[in-house]
Amino acid sequence: MRNRKPRRTGATLIEGAFCLAVLFFMVVGMLEFGVASLRRNLLREGASRVARAAMLRGRNTDLDEWGPSQQEMNGADENPIAAALLPVLTTMSPEDVAIVVDWPDADNRTEKRVNVVLTYEHRLLFGQIWFMDQVPLTAECQMRIEK
Repeated sequence: MRNRKPRRTGATLIEGAFCLAVLFFMVVGMLEFGVASLRRNLLREGASRVARAAMLRGRNTDLDEWGPSQQEMNGADENPIAAALLPVLTTMSPEDVAIVVDWPDADNRTEKRVNVVLTYEHRLLFGQIWFMDQVPLTAECQMRIEK
């Protein structure tokens, strides 16, 4: 009598397909949310840069004065505030980044505050997989005016 091995070719194929599907979702997820994380970090750096530039342009400065009225724009505007942000927008389209610069104390004198909020709608490459097309990214920074 011959010793016969049970045939499992169909089961192996199904198991392999299931494992590859899980691996695909993991790789795509790491890619998607890795890019989103990179962009969020760039927005945080950009908010810090704009806030630092604004805190040096208060009422008692030799530079061009910014504020105290709220200013809203996007990263592609011809504005010194948008120009301070432009170097960090390497992976984003500047016109898609919204900038809001506000002086909560309604003044731009020394020791008053400046608040910067940047928002960006990150479009997912494989949004159908995650059942969403965009992820809203926001970064905020608040500093005291020095000059």
